[in-house]
Amino acid sequence: MISILIVLSTDDAAAPAQARYPSVEVLFARGVEEALEKLARNRRIDAVLMAAGIENREIEAAIREDEPAPPQIFRAFSAQALDSEIARVIAELES
Repeated sequence: MISILIVLSTDDAAAPAQARYPSVEVLFARGVEEALEKLARNRRIDAVLMAAGIENREIEAAIREDEPAPPQIFRAFSAQALDSEIARVIAELES
């Protein structure tokens, strides 16, 4: 089982899409505080997919500061195409 935390913008009101991969657990967080909280409570997260747009740098910096050994961090090319972004992260983790 692969666990991926997808971090969205704090302003992103859209409901996140559900993963279509049976061997993948997808968690969602909005903004830096929620991302740090989810990472602190769930040590099984294998990767973080940043889909927060202009907030990505701030959130990534906070994760690296808060977590001594953070999971792999990926940046989404498009927050609108999260399904293909999840597939890209899975491919990277499995290679």
